[in-house]
Amino acid sequence: MTGRLWAVFLGLVFLISIRYSDGLLRDPASFLKTELLQEYVGNGYKWNEEWFEFMPIDHFDFTSDVKFQLRFLINLDNYRTAGPIFFYTGNEGNIEGFANNTGFMWDLAPEFGAALVFAEHRFYGKTQPFGKESYKSVQNLGYLSSTQALADFATLVDWLRKERIPGAKNSAVIAFGGSYGGMLSAWFRMKYPHMCDGAIAASAPVFWFRNTKTPEDVYDRIVTRSFVNAGCNGKAVFQSWQALRKLSQTAVGRVFLNNQFKLSNVSHITQPKDVRFLIGYIKEAMESMVMVNYPYPTDFLAPLPGWPVDKACKSFESPKNSDQEYAKALYDVVNLYYNYTGTVKELCANPETCEGAFSALGDPLGWPWQVRAVPKW
Repeated sequence: MTGRLWAVFLGLVFLISIRYSDGLLRDPASFLKTELLQEYVGNGYKWNEEWFEFMPIDHFDFTSDVKFQLRFLINLDNYRTAGPIFFYTGNEGNIEGFANNTGFMWDLAPEFGAALVFAEHRFYGKTQPFGKESYKSVQNLGYLSSTQALADFATLVDWLRKERIPGAKNSAVIAFGGSYGGMLSAWFRMKYPHMCDGAIAASAPVFWFRNTKTPEDVYDRIVTRSFVNAGCNGKAVFQSWQALRKLSQTAVGRVFLNNQFKLSNVSHITQPKDVRFLIGYIKEAMESMVMVNYPYPTDFLAPLPGWPVDKACKSFESPKNSDQEYAKALYDVVNLYYNYTGTVKELCANPETCEGAFSALGDPLGWPWQVRAVPKW
């Protein structure tokens, strides 16, 4: 029976890869009725929080014996002896958020008798190699890299097989991940094929680097397509950006924007060039909304309704009659993302003084360091 299940599982992965290679970028969930998907909302997943206590701070310096504790979440409720290990390669944030929002792994575990492990990425969440000093120096941050994180995962998998999970010495390991975590799962399979038998990388931009054929604005195109397909009038959205720029040119217009967007004092638009951070703030919300455009309510990056992009497009179904109306439509979009609960009294848009769309992940300094420390490929 186990062999048949694996055949079905691998067959599904194969079919998905063919479908996407043909350029059919359709979201299968969009063809399902939302009410039928409520049972898949991941509330109440259970795990044990544990620590691997002897993780090398530098896997490639054999003169250093510095160690730190790496946190992971584990669930063995469905595990059968010698069953596979489904291993989530942690992203740039607290690992609980990814464990709660990766229902695919939880759904598959009973079918395959799999152990579930969610490994936290070094320098994120509770996995701080130098405690409160982790982000205090360049010397410490020098150990924050995807290369070191992959070696962490390999070390952890080796220990899980040999010591932590009973009867798992020869267990297959399937890596899972989404976004940056998906990149890590793909790289984990490539870099450590003797440790990882397969990987499912969701929304993983593994080729989105400089000097590749991938267009730099490829994600902007995806966001635009998603909003247009959800019913937004593309020309109206474009005009709204122009409207913000026009309004920012006058004192009266800037006052209107500050009031309309309920901007906090620390992010008021006081001069024309300040509109750039407001536009960036709105775009970041729209980009994030596309990533979490699930057919049911979620609270991954922010509390949101099901199909949030569809709801956002209600404000952009047709062109507006004035710059003020365009600004109001953009406010409705950004307020949906940052204040769906209605509890936020003011919005903070200046990135130098405010948190961004990914603040819910925690450790906001880690990701800017990582993307700026990546070599120019």
